[in-house]
Amino acid sequence: MMKKLFLTLGLVASLASLSLAEEKVVEKGVYNGGEFGVSLGTAYNVKPSAPFQDPYSLNLVAGVHYFPVKYIGVEANVPFYQTKGVSVDEVQAGLLFRAPIGHLAPYLGLGPVYNWHSDQSWAYLGKLGLEFRLNSKWSIFTEGQYRENDLKFDNGEISVKGGIKLNF
Repeated sequence: MMKKLFLTLGLVASLASLSLAEEKVVEKGVYNGGEFGVSLGTAYNVKPSAPFQDPYSLNLVAGVHYFPVKYIGVEANVPFYQTKGVSVDEVQAGLLFRAPIGHLAPYLGLGPVYNWHSDQSWAYLGKLGLEFRLNSKWSIFTEGQYRENDLKFDNGEISVKGGIKLNF
């Protein structure tokens, strides 16, 4: 009798562990909600009157981003410019809207810029970009940016930016 009880309990425990192991696992893609990451890139300012005629000046843009949901996120970036040595003059922030399709994700961004060494302390930045995920952690990106100090659209700056992202 005792042997049958232990065999029955063992069988029940085995079936219970198998049923727990067979729980459906939600398959994650390369773009997910709850992502936090860092980025490092570089940018080039383009003059519409003479595109890509000026020499490249070293600059790096370090950033962080967070996507609480798969399609909408926030970001903050700090550009490091080579003026007199390397200087930090501003911080950029904003909302990002992305539309992942497989490993590609086109995105739009909009946000404020605060520069503490400029006559116009505040500006806004709009961007259109494309990110390519190598896997769920690493990606490369490129984007075009338009920066303006007012809403007249007559004195804006255009730049192209590219870099890498590491997502956690």
